[in-house]
Amino acid sequence: GVVTDQVTGLPAAGASVCMQGIRHGITNWHRVQTSADGRYELGGVPDGAFTVAAWREGLTIQRRQVPATGEPATVVNFALSR
Repeated sequence: GVVTDQVTGLPAAGASVCMQGIRHGITNWHRVQTSADGRYELGGVPDGAFTVAAWREGLTIQRRQVPATGEPATVVNFALSR
């Protein structure tokens, strides 16, 4: 997916993207940072329902409920506001 600044439309480089899911009764977290072009990838996600959150200093946090269903990859884009 891609994380952008909602006001400027520019990539939100260095934003954090975190996935939270529950598997076998245990809460699991997976966190990555966006590249210079605002892109990120969360690999190795099993099928199931997850909460994905994106944030960066100066921009608001945004959360989404996402169903992961394997191939093809589920793409989640975020446009963060100030």
